[in-house]
Amino acid sequence: MRAVRNTDQGILVAEAAEPEANGVRLAVASAGICGTDVNFAAGGVQGYTYGHEFAGTAADGRCYAVEPTVHCGECAQCRLGHVQRCSAPEHGTLGIFRDGGMCDAVTVPQNMLVPLPSGLDVRDACLVEPASVAWHGVRSAALVSGERVAVVGGGSIGLLAAAAARQEGFDVDIEVRHKHQRIAAERLEVGSAEGVYDVVIDAAGSEAGLARCAELARPGGRVVPARPRRRCAARNGR
Repeated sequence: MRAVRNTDQGILVAEAAEPEANGVRLAVASAGICGTDVNFAAGGVQGYTYGHEFAGTAADGRCYAVEPTVHCGECAQCRLGHVQRCSAPEHGTLGIFRDGGMCDAVTVPQNMLVPLPSGLDVRDACLVEPASVAWHGVRSAALVSGERVAVVGGGSIGLLAAAAARQEGFDVDIEVRHKHQRIAAERLEVGSAEGVYDVVIDAAGSEAGLARCAELARPGGRVVPARPRRRCAARNGR
């Protein structure tokens, strides 16, 4: 089958063996490119199929998004809901140092499948994983009615965080770098960041982005990460 892998010649669509692991075989319908993928590719990380944001269709026609964290579901951390701190030897993340979903087909353990509701096209469902990250960031912000809210970073996480805050009834402004991000923000009815804010959500994950968050936060305001360093942190048990 075809798979996206990093090689000495750069990122290529390469030939790979069909998946043989235990679990549910999905024909991959959509896969997202995360900043983590870009950073690993730029750093020359090789040896596996990329992609931890993906969705697909099983042999019975049912469609799923994938929770990419490999976890046992039985250890103390898993039972508490902290699957990112699973203590089992197999713990890790699909698409990060092990084969992921940028391929024709993949086999996924049953406990990592997220059934899609009717009306959500599987071709859009690769956004479920980054949307969950963005939603978690907004929930962590503990927004209070009347607070001014800004997001720094106009990538998928930032736009999804702005959309989540809008869904909660807040007016939101966003700091973006590119024209296409501004166009997307306008479609979400999200304004441009200006002035100071009670809450600033960091969706850039960079030193420059964090500095901009500090500039936008009022004295005593809150800066909340919506783009956690979860990929490497999870591997270190944090």
